[in-house]
Amino acid sequence: MSLVQVTRRAGATKFIDLVKKVGLFDDLVSFGPYTIFAPSNKALSSLNSSVLNDSDKVKYLVMYHVVRGSHTSHSLTDNKVLPTLLTDNDLRVKVHARVMSVEDGVVMSGDHEAFNGYVHVLDRVLSPPELSIARVLSLSPKIKRFTSLITQGGIPLWKELSIGKGPYTLFVVPDADIDRWANDLFTYYRIINDRQLLNRIAEISRTITAVTIESMQKGFIRSIQLRFYFEPRKAQNDT
Repeated sequence: MSLVQVTRRAGATKFIDLVKKVGLFDDLVSFGPYTIFAPSNKALSSLNSSVLNDSDKVKYLVMYHVVRGSHTSHSLTDNKVLPTLLTDNDLRVKVHARVMSVEDGVVMSGDHEAFNGYVHVLDRVLSPPELSIARVLSLSPKIKRFTSLITQGGIPLWKELSIGKGPYTLFVVPDADIDRWANDLFTYYRIINDRQLLNRIAEISRTITAVTIESMQKGFIRSIQLRFYFEPRKAQNDT
């Protein structure tokens, strides 16, 4: 049986519902090996609805509960660190006299074997660390071009977004909008190869993003359409 089937049989059906929601279903059916630390149905039932209604948060949550490789309870030693599918975020295992815990979740039942890994059921939902705006940008496939604009040329703004300064609101140009830019506009390719222009745009972005929202801890990203218009410059020999 696959990890999806085994997780369901172990009683963590709500977790598989989230897996399907974020598009990892096929990976856990056909690929691997992976080890899933699946919150019980009871644990997921107590999860705040604001998390369940946010597709990005659900994706980070699911990825934070899955690690690469097959890990049985016997192979998990005290203080073992397991890299999760959520890049640069690990889980730490603690082995006690009678129980095993992963972060602050206790393993209720473990070693449910699938052909492509193992499943361990936890008594609670593990909380992924809060992500900086830079991390959210890096994990968002629909805004790769805009992200590359900010990261080019060692722009100071990217450093601020990476270390969690803020709070900021970042107005982002989706890749689809960049593709639709008209010929009389500076294209993505013109901008990304002009470091001076990049830094000018970064300074504009710095002003735009300096918006304080008290309820915001790290900031969030809102997608809108932005266009940059430039006056054509005549050559010196033009008459």
